[in-house]
Amino acid sequence: GGVMEAALRTVAEVLSGQSIENVEYEQVRGVEGIKEASVKIGDLTLKAAVAHGLGNARKLLIELKLGSRYTGESPEMA
Repeated sequence: GGVMEAALRTVAEVLSGQSIENVEYEQVRGVEGIKEASVKIGDLTLKAAVAHGLGNARKLLIELKLGSRYTGESPEMA
């Protein structure tokens, strides 16, 4: 989740042109299961997911391929 938090913070800074230091994306934190988050940056909403463990990574990749659950822009496998 930490890598995804940093990536979301970087995207927010690039899109807004402002330094964003105190924003925490707790929806993608933790080391269990698959975590999903939607983050609003200006007029744009980004969707992200973090899968912990190989079993959850496999499940997320299958769901990405089938389009059955997750339709975000940025998956992370940890």
